[in-house]
Amino acid sequence: MADDLIVSGSLDEQLHAGLLVILATVLSGIAMMRGWFHVFGGPVDPGGTRHAILPRERVALTILLAVLFLLGLWPDPLVRALDRATGRLLVVPAVGADQNVQDLQDLPQGR
Repeated sequence: MADDLIVSGSLDEQLHAGLLVILATVLSGIAMMRGWFHVFGGPVDPGGTRHAILPRERVALTILLAVLFLLGLWPDPLVRALDRATGRLLVVPAVGADQNVQDLQDLPQGR
């Protein structure tokens, strides 16, 4: 949420600064992925053998990327579910949720 505010605020005020923020975010993501693969995959040997991705790995990665992409385009169901869950945990009614939430005194001691 905070990074979205930074990007939208910088794009609104100064377009070039906003584009630089987006570019910096992309480059830091690439650097993080390279670091991840280096730490968990070891150094890359250009002349070494290449390992093909297994079908089960391809399926898992495809599902994860699809979920990430869909939640990026349509985050409302996840945000509403998290809002309702935190409302129940905090015993505060969420916006649009049922108003029949119990007070802390009404909950049993064991919860």
